[in-house]
Amino acid sequence: MDEGELWVRWEGRAYQVTAHRTTAMEKLVHEYTAERVAESAESFRELISDRHIIRIESPTPEEQAILDAAVTDGYHETTQSPSRAWHRLLERLRETAFPEAHYTWYIDYDGEWYTLSLSSDESCTN
Repeated sequence: MDEGELWVRWEGRAYQVTAHRTTAMEKLVHEYTAERVAESAESFRELISDRHIIRIESPTPEEQAILDAAVTDGYHETTQSPSRAWHRLLERLRETAFPEAHYTWYIDYDGEWYTLSLSSDESCTN
């Protein structure tokens, strides 16, 4: 648009607009959507529980020892690399959880809910 006058109609009224210069601008559009996922607080809690809480059922005795220690005082291994049970527990969680879990999961263990974090200085490839 060159310098000049322009009439614009907005909300039923006409306005005279004078342009002295023009500038190209990039318009960014941000879209947000929302989808109702539950009709009540209780149904929302059930939905979140079903989607995000991993139920640890029938752990091996070694896995159970790790979970029991983690619940009471925290579990630590001071070996060169994590035990096979630690690796199996991690793989069990990876198979059932979101890939972006980043080594922290919400679990239902023995009827109680916990946040479980597994970490190691080495990557698990076993």
